[in-house]
Amino acid sequence: LNMTESKNTKKENNKISIFARLSHEKNISDAIKAFKIVAENKKDTKLEIFGRAVIEDELVEEKRLKKCLT
Repeated sequence: LNMTESKNTKKENNKISIFARLSHEKNISDAIKAFKIVAENKKDTKLEIFGRAVIEDELVEEKRLKKCLT
């Protein structure tokens, strides 16, 4: 995979970003669990989750994911 960086973007090391609809099928909770393992060993890491939560199922998933974060 060849990724190029535009002049206006800043690369941030130790940051993971997830862009996905907040739905059970996306298994975002697995990504959160994996990130917690990484964060135990590398304290300066950051996880960002971007996703839609507007319909009832997505709102329920958002609440479930917030519980995974604690």
